[in-house]
Amino acid sequence: MLGPWKATPLGKSFYEFEFSSLEDMRWVIGVGSWQLSSGLLRLFAWTKDFVPSTMKSTKTQAWVRIYHFPLKYWRPRAILFITRDIGTPLSFVPSS
Repeated sequence: MLGPWKATPLGKSFYEFEFSSLEDMRWVIGVGSWQLSSGLLRLFAWTKDFVPSTMKSTKTQAWVRIYHFPLKYWRPRAILFITRDIGTPLSFVPSS
């Protein structure tokens, strides 16, 4: 169970997270990223040269629609193979 923690906004969509234990921090960072209703939260360990005001995001989320996608390819392995050049799929939502 995760102990007490807090998040402090640093600007430019960066936050500093403080955890009550080193084990909690390692567990949260080990997850890598979290899918939130407002988007993806990607976590990384703090580095001495990190300055939020000069950092640029190198990744973003995007919806990709593939028209006339054959049903036989609606499998995670096939989706990952087909989309590997544009990024890592976060979810697959068939259109109705």
